[in-house]
Amino acid sequence: MNEKDIFAFEEDQTRRRLLQIARTHVKLALEYGKPHTLLERQAWIKQEIERLREERDQLMRCETEEGTDLIPG
Repeated sequence: MNEKDIFAFEEDQTRRRLLQIARTHVKLALEYGKPHTLLERQAWIKQEIERLREERDQLMRCETEEGTDLIPG
């Protein structure tokens, strides 16, 4: 595997994780908005969404610093 292949693999892994983060965020946001969601669960959801945002931002910063365009086109 050459250097170009390694970068492509890492970029693909990053995109997959970003997609996973987005899906989890949406599911949690939907759960948060349901009327039967307990206040304790809502508090946990807020914390988890904040953690996901931080992870997303870190991934985006790393990719930007490496000069990788995560959104082709």
